[in-house]
Amino acid sequence: MSATFVEARPIDSDWLGWLKRELAPTSARKIRTAIIVAGAVLCVVISMTLQVPQLATSAYMVFFISKESKLLTTITGVGGVIVLTIGIAGTLLLYKFTYGHPELRIPGMAIALFLGMWLSRVLVIGPLGFLLGFVVAVSQSVGEEIPSPELLVRGLLWLWVALAYAIAVTVVLNLLFLPDTPQTAAHRPKPKSLLVADAFTNPAHVHFALKVTFAAMFCYIVYEAIDRRSTRAFRHRIPHAAHGNDRITRRPRRLCLGHRGLGRDGKRTDQLCRAADCLRFFLQRFSGVCA
Repeated sequence: MSATFVEARPIDSDWLGWLKRELAPTSARKIRTAIIVAGAVLCVVISMTLQVPQLATSAYMVFFISKESKLLTTITGVGGVIVLTIGIAGTLLLYKFTYGHPELRIPGMAIALFLGMWLSRVLVIGPLGFLLGFVVAVSQSVGEEIPSPELLVRGLLWLWVALAYAIAVTVVLNLLFLPDTPQTAAHRPKPKSLLVADAFTNPAHVHFALKVTFAAMFCYIVYEAIDRRSTRAFRHRIPHAAHGNDRITRRPRRLCLGHRGLGRDGKRTDQLCRAADCLRFFLQRFSGVCA
């Protein structure tokens, strides 16, 4: 039994050797790295030159779409554009019912995110499901920040442009410069369907989607609460707070020209009063933390 165990055990079982082999500089890895760098730089140049919004998301698509072969990159790119179009159309349809109603928008975002993460595990090309959930979740998370539906639709259409052209740039670069690898394509089994074999029987797919959805929604709600609380504190809770008489506000009050009779220019006085208000706010927070 011990001899059988020794024969079945891999020769190099240490993780350090595995890591060295995985990070070894090869010609294919150098070419892929150069393609990814060139694609990210091109996205930055194109977005800044043509003033295309969502520059960071466009650069991220280069890392997301690039795969180990031309065929897989092309399939992922074409499928990504189709999934992107479906995601933008779906989020526009959701906004028809959820715009101005956070009690409907947040559950809709959670359901779309769950479906996207579940599809990322059950689809043969898993990144397509992840892209669907990513697009819907990101586009639904900005609903409260855009003041009018017209600007919202315009922003979503620009998001489609930003992601679609980045996918096209990545596919073109891979088709032009990535070397052919027929040996990997020959050993790869051809899928018989779009879904994996245990798509509806393996509970691990549902557990993964639930965990990711819960983590993402928890972070979104916490960050939204912190951002709204800070914004409210600056805009409503401390109007001209530097005009107080407590010990904390003595130094900020000296910055306010209205107290010293030097504020002949009303606009300049108001700006300095706001600066004093912000300084007092931070001093109060700092003193509360120290206490």
